[in-house]
Amino acid sequence: MYINYNMDQLILPMDLETMIPEHHVSRTIHQQVEAIPEIDIQKWQTAEGRPSYHPKMMLKVILYAYSQGVTSGRKIASMTQENIPMMWLAGQQTPSYRTINRARISPHFDILLKNMFVSFHTFALKQQLISGEKMYVDGTKIEANANKYSFVWRKSSERFHANLQEKISALYEEMKQQIALDIEKDEKEDFSIAQLEQLDQVLSETIEALDTSLCEADDIHQKALKQEKRMWTKQQKQLQRDYLPRLQKYHMHFQQFGDRNIFSKTDVDATFMRMKEDHMRNGQLKAGYSVQIATENQFTLHCAIYQRPTDTRCLLPFLSSYEKQLGGLPNHIVADAGYGGEENYKYILEETNSLPVMPYTMYRKEQKRSYKQNVMHRDHWEYRAADDFFICPNQRKVNFQRYAYRTDRYGYVRDFKVYECEDCSGCPLRTQCTTAKSGKNRKIFYNPIWEELKHRARQSLTSETTATIYRQRKIDVEPVFGHVKALLGFTRFRLRGLPKVATEANLYFMANNMRKLARLACLYGKNTYPKSSFRFWIGIFLGQRTFCLGLMGIDTQAFQMQSLKAIQPTLQLLLVARLTEKKGISDAIHAVQMLQNHGIDTVLHIVGDGEDRASLEAMVKQQGLQNQVQFHGFLDQAQVKERFCASDIFILPSVVAQDGDMEGIPVSLMEAMAQGKPVISTVHSGIPELVTHGESGFLVPERDAEALGRAIMDYLHLTEDQRAQIVSNARQKVIAEFDIHHLNTTLMQDGAW
Repeated sequence: MYINYNMDQLILPMDLETMIPEHHVSRTIHQQVEAIPEIDIQKWQTAEGRPSYHPKMMLKVILYAYSQGVTSGRKIASMTQENIPMMWLAGQQTPSYRTINRARISPHFDILLKNMFVSFHTFALKQQLISGEKMYVDGTKIEANANKYSFVWRKSSERFHANLQEKISALYEEMKQQIALDIEKDEKEDFSIAQLEQLDQVLSETIEALDTSLCEADDIHQKALKQEKRMWTKQQKQLQRDYLPRLQKYHMHFQQFGDRNIFSKTDVDATFMRMKEDHMRNGQLKAGYSVQIATENQFTLHCAIYQRPTDTRCLLPFLSSYEKQLGGLPNHIVADAGYGGEENYKYILEETNSLPVMPYTMYRKEQKRSYKQNVMHRDHWEYRAADDFFICPNQRKVNFQRYAYRTDRYGYVRDFKVYECEDCSGCPLRTQCTTAKSGKNRKIFYNPIWEELKHRARQSLTSETTATIYRQRKIDVEPVFGHVKALLGFTRFRLRGLPKVATEANLYFMANNMRKLARLACLYGKNTYPKSSFRFWIGIFLGQRTFCLGLMGIDTQAFQMQSLKAIQPTLQLLLVARLTEKKGISDAIHAVQMLQNHGIDTVLHIVGDGEDRASLEAMVKQQGLQNQVQFHGFLDQAQVKERFCASDIFILPSVVAQDGDMEGIPVSLMEAMAQGKPVISTVHSGIPELVTHGESGFLVPERDAEALGRAIMDYLHLTEDQRAQIVSNARQKVIAEFDIHHLNTTLMQDGAW
């Protein structure tokens, strides 16, 4: 017997929305785009011509395509006819690929996308997805859509331009000797395009005059006139076909350079720079852009594109751009050592109300033992402030000599105090101390402002509060780049030109935001099929008969709340379960390996027995985790309670097995929560009915050992008050909804018996 199959039968419902899952990313995109204010959109309307597609519809369609890793205009147009979520977002309208391509390079579209970042920032603050107190800044280089051999170097252009000016000067001098020129020219100045056009005009007039003379001259003089005409005609052709086009080209190059040394002829806004993806391993330069983002909780709050290859010079314009778009800077600006420069520190501390939480270039090296033991370094010398001199390792004075300053090529001025040793001659440590020539003494260039800024940077990085914030940087901003590159395929731009490239980058990062938001909506939601839907389907099968839905519970009076203890030096994890696939024990073992790799000493105690014990023990042995994972087998209730008392965290990463076997609501989770143990589990079956993520425990996706490990580390970073609140909420949850006595009373009252 087969299920009835008839393609000619009308099937209900006809509304596409009913076919899209509750927490699908398309729904998230729809909600966020609709939250954009209509003010700007109304300004773009015109009463002339054919009505255009609605900007919000186009933004939804393109964002959804980017969230699925589709960026081709033709493929996006095809999705509007074949993909159900895309058809729903488009309102079953079918814009052509030309319309889609024109839309995403439109200035209006860029404004709309920036407004979406503003509205998303407001939404994230309101929903407490971000705190607004900090921002994590990082950058990466993305290859441009340009030929890798289309480079133009500044020095080459300057050399070719100088050679061209010499040739033009030679022509000018020759003309000056034979023709009366009315062109003002300073000898030290280069020839301009306008002056070259004037020379061309003079040559044209000269040739016309020679033509007139030829008509009037006798045979004897015609030969000389013809030779002169051929000479000036040849010079004019060279000026028109060579000198003038090249001069125009070099002038255009100098305009394109700006403060750069190289650009691409294919995409003139792209700068050649070294990329991490160097397959030839020869340091080859590739045309690209520097992409800078600011994140919090892995949500991209702002994105900007720059032509500068180094992060240091991108920070100040990026902060100005962030402040202009979102209205202000957060209290803490967190970045890596690539941003730690004097100009950046000084600007943040003096021009903003924010605190920079970023190390300087030498910060990590200064923590090493070899650096601390290097007595030749000026940082380890004794300084006498009263007389303003240092004492070198050979106990000689290094006296102050003069003030100096240095201006870098970008115009920033650094002030120095210059110190010089009183006498380095005959010093036994000279070869270790200085490379100065014989007869010269060692000099020290000391920057007081920079030293003060470094001192403040060290304070912020060692303070408990800001150190905790800085530790989050690697797991906040860096994974965002990993997601857009690996999952969305953002490894190379498709568009050309700085404005278009900026729009494309914003599309990728906003699409990543939508994916994360949809995933969180699923994670925080009660269940994919909530109780109301479950009751609805039960009602269909039972008709109008009365039914009562009961839950499993525990005797909470048998489990006493344990006092919250400090985390032990070696983290003690506990997992109580039957050793079978649906319990996800292999994910727990992989999470232990991840914690060990992050320098967190961990022991996982597995209580229980089952058919998978032999394979799990073999996995532990293969990974060399015999000391980190201990199998205790079957224990009685009293022994299990002892294990609960000795543990720091209870984990149960349940999964759907290959044969479809799955959990209900695990009793071991209830028992752990009733005893005041923090629990970490998965978004699986009925577990979200028991554990509310972030309130009474933590939930991660199924079969994601990395997410499980991160959740454990997140718990370790909580304050004592936060941990106490979570375990208190967990026990109250079990008492209120899963106490067996309360559940039985409810069943009796509902008439189940």
